[in-house]
Amino acid sequence: MKQFFQKAYKVLGSRLARNIYFWVITFSTRITLNETFQLDLFATVLFLWLIILSYANNLFLVPRFLARRKYVIYWVSYSAMVYILSFCYAYTLKLVIHNYPKYTINTLSIITDPALNSDLSVLSTLKQMTSYTAVMYLWGCIFTMCWFVMDYARQQKLAETANKRQTETELNFLKSQINPHFLFNTLNNIYALSIKKSDNTPNVILKLSSILRYLLYESNVDTVSFEKEKELMQAYIDLELLRMDSNNSLKFTITADRPYSIPPSHVLCV
Repeated sequence: MKQFFQKAYKVLGSRLARNIYFWVITFSTRITLNETFQLDLFATVLFLWLIILSYANNLFLVPRFLARRKYVIYWVSYSAMVYILSFCYAYTLKLVIHNYPKYTINTLSIITDPALNSDLSVLSTLKQMTSYTAVMYLWGCIFTMCWFVMDYARQQKLAETANKRQTETELNFLKSQINPHFLFNTLNNIYALSIKKSDNTPNVILKLSSILRYLLYESNVDTVSFEKEKELMQAYIDLELLRMDSNNSLKFTITADRPYSIPPSHVLCV
C-alpha cells in the first residue's frame, strides 16, 4: 500500500500532471456548463492555438535557440509564430461568430477586441488581430520566463546530485586509498593523547588531516613535487612513531640534489 501511494504521488506530481492541472484550471474559466456543449467546444478550439504557442515555444524555440543564445533566430522565429497563430486565433473566432451570431466574443474568448467583426476576408482579419497578437506575445513571454525558472530549478537539482555523487566518490576513493589499520591506529593514538590531555594532540590531528587532504585532493595526478611527498612521508612516520614507547633514537632524513616530480606514493594503501 505504501508503494502504491508513493507511485501515485510521483505520478500526480509529475511534469505532465502539472501541465494538465494548469490547462484544466485555465479551461474552466471559459467552460460554461449552463450553456450548450457547442459553445464549450468552440471555446476549447480557441484554446488550442494558445496551447500550440505555449509548447512550440517552450519545447522547441526556447531550448533550441534562446537557451543557446541564438537571440536573433529565436525572436524572428517566435515573432513569426505569434503572428501566424494570432491570425489563426482571430480568424477562428470570426468564423464562429459569422456562422453562429448568437455567440459573442466575450463568451467565446479570453482575448477580446471590440473591433473584431464577422468579416471573413484575410485583409479584415489582419487589420483586426492587433490585440490578439499583443496578448499572445505576452502569453508566450510568460511561458518563456516559466521555462527559465523551471530550468534553473532543474540545474540546481542536477548540481546538488552531482555534488552528492562527487562527495560519495571522494569518500569511496579515500576508503580505497587508506590502509584501515593505519587510520584506526592513528585515531586510537589521538584518543589516548586526548585522555592524557597531551599538548601534542593538536599537532597529531593536523598531521592526520594533511595526509587525508593529500590523498583526497592532491594525489589524483600523474606526478607530485618531491617536497610534497617528503612532507607526507614525514607526517606518516611521525604518526607511526606514536605507537612506540620510545622513539628518540629514530630519525627520518631524505634529501634530493634538485627539485623532482615523482609519482604519488601509495605507502598508505598497503
